[in-house]
Amino acid sequence: NEADVLGELLHQGDVTPTQIAARTGLTAGSATTLIDRLVSAGLVARAAHPEDGRRILVGLTPRGRSAIDTMFSLFAADLENALSQADPALATDSQRRDSLTELLRAMASSLRARAADPARIQSSVRAAGRAGDRAACDSSSTSGERAD
Repeated sequence: NEADVLGELLHQGDVTPTQIAARTGLTAGSATTLIDRLVSAGLVARAAHPEDGRRILVGLTPRGRSAIDTMFSLFAADLENALSQADPALATDSQRRDSLTELLRAMASSLRARAADPARIQSSVRAAGRAGDRAACDSSSTSGERAD
């Protein structure tokens, strides 16, 4: 979750703890604890909201920016290595690489949009749970056992 928050701050700029909680799926208390850890590590800082003194914003410190930049660089190198091992032609075929980049960009955009809608995710999880409960009931009724 720490890396998620640092990445979010890198891409979105300063955000409120409420936004961090929503983005990470954490409760407000858990988000506060996570932010406290990041503050203690010197990776983020809290600042007063410029328009609403009752609220605060959380933003990257220079150390936090350096940390997330390093994480992204390592991730990019890992991806590069994995892609070149999976398909060595990607190293020399710029058209093939561009096509893959566009595909991955579209996939990432779709995943970000879904992740930004926690209500939809929670609804899907609840629906999947209900479907699993029904399947368990159906399975136990056909085997003569009672589900508790």
